[in-house]
Amino acid sequence: MSYHDYYKLLGLSKDASLKDIKLAYRKLAKIYHPDKNPTAEGAEEYFKILTKGYNVLSNPVEKQKYDLLIRHAYSRKEEDQSDYPKGDNRNPEVIKLKLEKIKRYRDREAIQSFKTRENSLRHKIRYPIIVMIIISGYLYAFNRWFVNEASMDYLFIITGLFVYVAASFYITNHLYIHLKALNIMGRFKKFHFEKTAVTLFVILFLGGPISMAGLNAFKKYYHLKHYSILTKPLKIDVVFDRIVYMYLYNGEYIFKSSTEYTNEELLINLQNKEPIVRLSKYNPKIARIEFRSKFQDNNMNL
Repeated sequence: MSYHDYYKLLGLSKDASLKDIKLAYRKLAKIYHPDKNPTAEGAEEYFKILTKGYNVLSNPVEKQKYDLLIRHAYSRKEEDQSDYPKGDNRNPEVIKLKLEKIKRYRDREAIQSFKTRENSLRHKIRYPIIVMIIISGYLYAFNRWFVNEASMDYLFIITGLFVYVAASFYITNHLYIHLKALNIMGRFKKFHFEKTAVTLFVILFLGGPISMAGLNAFKKYYHLKHYSILTKPLKIDVVFDRIVYMYLYNGEYIFKSSTEYTNEELLINLQNKEPIVRLSKYNPKIARIEFRSKFQDNNMNL
């Protein structure tokens, strides 16, 4: 009968705490998981042994039984005995050595990949360039919509967002390669390179559109509060739960729609009040439909 020394496989002492067991297993799982070693013979079997060892040692009842079993086996001098002949590819120790060799090879490749990138363009120059491209893509998406306050041009938005997302992916991918190489070389070990890169990409990927929407809402609020004028709509219709209206400003006919009112509010307002358009004098396409008393003097721009 074979006895796998789970303490030895997990690199633990016999008096290891549950926290130590969990940390050791997580560390080894990142190295020996079959997904990271798809072509390595025996990788899946070795990972199953590690997982079984973790399940046994992390369970107080199973751990007590295992300690008694392994102690009995050692007392009979059967430690390290196995059903596998020496050098057998199914032997966990043989599999471990192979996987460690693969890991060392991949580590060398990762360092070489980083050094190749550094030789082509140093990271002290690469990062600022990519950051500028990210900012450029962000502003390009906003160029007609926010900066120049001219129009909401979907071509600008789509192109700018594409540049923004592509540059965000590139910088996080380079950061992953950078931190991984430093981690292998013994530096920045406190930074988990995978988690750091993924977190940065999620922040950039979600933060860009969210901040655009927030800035656009603030822009509309600020313009209509401080730089607004009033005018009468030339045409107004209710389509389902949306108001569609048209107004004239400086010889330009502008069409807008609004969902700020419920169907019930629309019916009441249209029957009893007069619709007016509040718009920005700097960007007439920033507008909001409002309802005022028919007898109220609004000093409107007619």
